[in-house]
Amino acid sequence: MRCIITGVNGFIGSALRKRLEENGDVVIEMRREYYNNPRSATHFVHWVGPDIIYHLGSYGNHYNQRDIKETIETNLFGTINMMLATRSVIPMVNVTSSSLNLSHQTAYSCTKSAAAHIASLFPNVKNVMPYSVYGHGEGSHRLIPTVIRHLLSGEEMELDEDAVHDWIYIDDFISAMLSGHTVIGTAKVHTNIEIVRKLEIISGKKLNYVKAEKRKYDCGTWAAPFSVEHIHIDEAMLKTYLWFSSKKE
Repeated sequence: MRCIITGVNGFIGSALRKRLEENGDVVIEMRREYYNNPRSATHFVHWVGPDIIYHLGSYGNHYNQRDIKETIETNLFGTINMMLATRSVIPMVNVTSSSLNLSHQTAYSCTKSAAAHIASLFPNVKNVMPYSVYGHGEGSHRLIPTVIRHLLSGEEMELDEDAVHDWIYIDDFISAMLSGHTVIGTAKVHTNIEIVRKLEIISGKKLNYVKAEKRKYDCGTWAAPFSVEHIHIDEAMLKTYLWFSSKKE
């Protein structure tokens, strides 16, 4: 199959690309400057003639992405441009976010939510909601890579011990999405300190940290309604730790 992926250089996008190419599919990258422009989005999709589109491109979910205008243009209008470019014919997977369920909304969650609602107008578009995806290749600023880095260095970090997430391993997420699942998590939550304890056992080290305040948008019931987990979290954490620690050598 010919597959267009937006956000292909991101954490999930790069893992999806690898899996699709291993399966013999042809992957074509579509950059933000194309899908943020309605005419360019339509021309690009027509030129490629894909069998399916995976829309993962987004903005505003990283600490350094604070431009609200860019958040709206990318997450809302960029996604609408992609849906219109499909002409309601080409299958499209629109990757949303579990932050749609936050009690305190952010610019990122609002725009992702709006785009997900608009997707219901297109019968060919399927929303896929990931919970907290982690594993090899995740951004270094995210919680688990940060904990691993500080375990290895011994340097002090700030940690909100009580925040909870439904942690889903990247390989399980990709498998579930390609199998047709639309809500992807484990139906279990772990606090940040529980994750730290698992990584301390794996590394044989103690994390040097000071307590941080809980973020106002963290939700205590942030869990998927059912599980697609195949790799147990302890095994997945070991794989993740080994991958990140090997990058330090």
